[in-house]
Amino acid sequence: MVKKGVAIFLISVIILTFLISFAYYVSAQTTTEEEKVAKAYDWLTKQVKGKWQNLNVKQHVFSVLALRCNESYFSAGNSSLHAKKFSSQNMSCWGIATKPTSPDGCFLVETAMAKIALDSWGDNTTKVTNWLLSRNMTQVQGINWYLQIDVERGSSASCEIIYGGNEERMFEIAADKKVSIVNGTSKCFYVDPSEPYWFRIKPDEGCYSYTYTIKCWSNATTYKASLLYKKTNSATWHVSSETESGRPGVPGSNKLEDQPNPLELEAISYCLSNPVNIGQGCDYEGTAWAAYALATSASTKEREQAKKFVPYLVVFSEDNIRFFPPSFLYPITSSERYSNEILASQKVVGTDKGYWLIQPNVYGRVYDTAHAGLALGTTGGDAITKAKNYLLANQGSDGNLVVAAYGETGKDPIRDTAFALWVFWPGQCPGIGPGAGGNCAEMGPDYVCTSNITCDPDWIEIPDLYCEFGEICCKYVGAGGAECTTAGGSCKDLCGNNENEFEIETVFCPDWKYCCKAYSEAYCNETSGEICDEANGYACQGNEVDTLDGKCCLGSCIPNNTAEQNCIDIGFPCSSDQVCINKITWEVVPFTPTQDENRCCVGTSVKCIQDKLCSSIGEKCSLGEECSGNIVETKDEEECCEGQCLETCSKKGGDYCYAEEQCSGGHFETSSEGPRCCVGGTCKKPTSLWWLWIIIILVILGGGAAYYFLIVKKKPKQPKEKISPFGGPGLFPVSPIVRAPSATTAITTPKPQFPQPRPRPIQAQPKSQPKPTPTMPMMKPMAAMAGTGATA
Repeated sequence: MVKKGVAIFLISVIILTFLISFAYYVSAQTTTEEEKVAKAYDWLTKQVKGKWQNLNVKQHVFSVLALRCNESYFSAGNSSLHAKKFSSQNMSCWGIATKPTSPDGCFLVETAMAKIALDSWGDNTTKVTNWLLSRNMTQVQGINWYLQIDVERGSSASCEIIYGGNEERMFEIAADKKVSIVNGTSKCFYVDPSEPYWFRIKPDEGCYSYTYTIKCWSNATTYKASLLYKKTNSATWHVSSETESGRPGVPGSNKLEDQPNPLELEAISYCLSNPVNIGQGCDYEGTAWAAYALATSASTKEREQAKKFVPYLVVFSEDNIRFFPPSFLYPITSSERYSNEILASQKVVGTDKGYWLIQPNVYGRVYDTAHAGLALGTTGGDAITKAKNYLLANQGSDGNLVVAAYGETGKDPIRDTAFALWVFWPGQCPGIGPGAGGNCAEMGPDYVCTSNITCDPDWIEIPDLYCEFGEICCKYVGAGGAECTTAGGSCKDLCGNNENEFEIETVFCPDWKYCCKAYSEAYCNETSGEICDEANGYACQGNEVDTLDGKCCLGSCIPNNTAEQNCIDIGFPCSSDQVCINKITWEVVPFTPTQDENRCCVGTSVKCIQDKLCSSIGEKCSLGEECSGNIVETKDEEECCEGQCLETCSKKGGDYCYAEEQCSGGHFETSSEGPRCCVGGTCKKPTSLWWLWIIIILVILGGGAAYYFLIVKKKPKQPKEKISPFGGPGLFPVSPIVRAPSATTAITTPKPQFPQPRPRPIQAQPKSQPKPTPTMPMMKPMAAMAGTGATA
């Protein structure tokens, strides 16, 4: 029994040791991941510190996004990113690496990425959006559009479609759902005999951009209108988000209440192109990044704009697999189809798994993996975990996530490492504190340490950069003022705006002033205006200023003979409760009478909006605030909040915590992101002590087992004494004398005349007595003998 107890104890000790080791292993693994991430951030900071000006725009954007949580790195990166852009009064854009000298030197991908970054920390990106949308064109070739009008089964309908001004055509829908055009042909529609259930829209730039108003009369209770599209010669159909339904009119009735509910649809297949001197035609990757930037914007208007690029992105996705189309289409459309395609393309076979690598390859596996993670977001689940494990398992010894062994020609260590850190480990960059951003002297020639109490004029203090004790770090911002002077401007608190000067947003002026330039010292294209062709009968509608190359129109150039033209040909008819607004300057412009309209909003950069002030329906959100309701357009504000303007968490001076995080050292407040803005503290995951509890429980169990087997189990049991019914022990002999029975004589037991005690166990002989030597083998007493307790 003792040996068995020792064996059990040893097994318990082995199991206990294994479990304790496993708990420490799990804890060590967690620490290892944190250390690897910190190592990657440390590598990235070494690549950008004092070298921002050497980065291309893609490297720049992802690095500043990854290092957003460190104010020092962010400040330097943000300033440098702004310094790389081309900017005019109405537009801003970026090239590949250096600052463009004109908007023709800008690229869609870089500009869209910069917009994503600036939007993420609340910068005003209206000018960036203006440049992106200025590259808009209508994709006509390769995409087929169809209009489907449907009524209840067994019902027929007569319909009219209004578009392009007063163009009206009557259409018939038979009970078998076949459609036809009444009285001849249509400008924008025809019926293909092979597809008799839909109206085919003619592949024309005008027809692919009209708004169609449909009215139907039928005995049915409802009717629907939707747009479908597909790639030319493809069998795959796609249903546009443009689907409307309403009540049809009563056939033959002229009563107002019997008229149909009009349905409006737009057959739009927009795409974006890079400037002519870079490349002609639609640019798929540029359109995709721009659509993503618009779709993730806080502006409702921009999110609606993003939808207009979906047909082009969907139809031509198969021709552009190298750009990973599902990673754009999923966040834009929220269609589960595209998330499934992303998940299906992850490498999950073999030991080397967990990454994405799109073929034909353009950027490499780390970039593609980060792109997939950006698209999936919180829906990635196990796929994201596998991706993170793969990246850290293959990390270089220096911390770089893009190792040379990958071999992909498109890889970029700075761009891809920063991209992955921003997507998978945001907010884990080096902490903010004295010197947390690095050494002041290493940040570049514009940074110096000084023993002065304050920085000199044209310099600003950067508190997060390290200097010797008693010194402060100062950054020279006079360079911005010098560049402004070189561009012909001067730094001011406010520009004259549409009076005698305009703003140039090239670099920051000292003390956060604006770089202002006189119109008389600039060319018209610097102001984003246009010179009207007076010789051909065009005049300026809006403000006109004198520039070096002549009269510059800051509004729109319109024809002089507007009274002889239809409004739809030169502008937009506005209703009685609307005003005409210039989309660039956001100023109300007067209506121009035309042949058919008195309230015609004439021009290429104008639109009709509701005649309301923002203050009558809501408020204008300031920088760093977001709207809790809908964002609408009013005549005085391009973005007016129909709700409450809430400060972002960063503006409150806090950090937004995930659901599993606690606000350590501070308290939660409600911000525009939600109720978990940690102010005065830091977001930390609660420390898990499960492994410590396991160790404590195992130690208790192990100690109990040891005590039982080493102490309790080894202690001999004490025999229990039997109490005599006559008052105590000793009335009978201690041990019965065992007699060997003879071969012929049976042993009998005389029956006692009084109660007998139960048999007692044979007592061991005292050690002092010699052990008797039996003359014959000892035999077990028979049952009868054991029951008598008789003596010799």
